[in-house]
Amino acid sequence: MSYHRDFDREGERLAVSAQPLGEHRFRVTVGATEHEVSAWSLPDGRVRFELDGTLHEAIAVTLPDGRVHLRLGDRSWFLPRHTGRGRGHGHTADGVITAPMTGTVLSVLVVAGQPVKSTDTVAVMSAMKMEHKLTAGIDGTVAEVPVAAGATVEQGALLLRIEKADS
Repeated sequence: MSYHRDFDREGERLAVSAQPLGEHRFRVTVGATEHEVSAWSLPDGRVRFELDGTLHEAIAVTLPDGRVHLRLGDRSWFLPRHTGRGRGHGHTADGVITAPMTGTVLSVLVVAGQPVKSTDTVAVMSAMKMEHKLTAGIDGTVAEVPVAAGATVEQGALLLRIEKADS
């Protein structure tokens, strides 16, 4: 399973990707910089990882607005999702919600015809030993739910489609 997500860094796209190399080992690319990282999920949601011979602990939380809050030691960053035409997946302004990476759908929290707010969690996926909560991204009505809990999906697969609410 590989992971890719585009973030916004001072108005420019910052591509972040991770590819598994073996048990607990990943090739992580941030922009043009590549690292080999060993990482372990901890029971409380933190991740312990070794980078360039040094152990670190971090926690990353996806916020309802799509930003990621990353905390590493005593430093903290809010990483907005890149809004340009990148390869990122998840919720979009057009109401199409796709799998951010290959993984398993743990739960679908909405049904077709249900009204949703942009910040509502609509599905939860498991990928790379982490849970990923997906939000609606727009106010509207769920139009299509082609997946069910337990389904294995590829990165970019359609999970939900939401029709935008009339203003």
